[in-house]
Amino acid sequence: MESPSFQTIGDFLGFLQIPTTADVGIFSFSQSFEKLLDQTAQGMMSIMAVRTELTQSNLHHGTWTSTFDAEIDNDMILIRWLDEILFRREVHQQWYVDGNISIKKTIEHSILFADVVYADSSDYMPENEIKAVTSHQCFTKFVQEEDTYFHTEESIPEIAGPCWIAQVIFDI
Repeated sequence: MESPSFQTIGDFLGFLQIPTTADVGIFSFSQSFEKLLDQTAQGMMSIMAVRTELTQSNLHHGTWTSTFDAEIDNDMILIRWLDEILFRREVHQQWYVDGNISIKKTIEHSILFADVVYADSSDYMPENEIKAVTSHQCFTKFVQEEDTYFHTEESIPEIAGPCWIAQVIFDI
């Protein structure tokens, strides 16, 4: 078995690609839920393609929004956000590169605002096609300051709090 694919920014943010029986998954971690959404999205995009050389001339900036019912839980926010990114790649040819995400909650809705950096999908060489984001084994969790999270997958190191963690499995 190959070593896990590990990405980090600074000392704390990142994602690990985790093996599954037939599909592929991402285990991600970050200091905030909003950055966790970004890290998981970057992990998902890394599964699909190897990035070609990006320069400022082939990067675009925009604001993407998603609106959810107020009762939606964090797991479903993650799934819906990743679905939105797959939709934009497929329909608008927008390849998610990075994002600064915020969530505004009202009595009726939760609205996710993402200031994103994206590229044209043609700037990427496809390796794998993600057909769907699944809810199977999907979770988000806040690990308290004095707690440590131990994953059942041996390739994932123990994660000490405080931090947010997530896991999502993709149908490929």
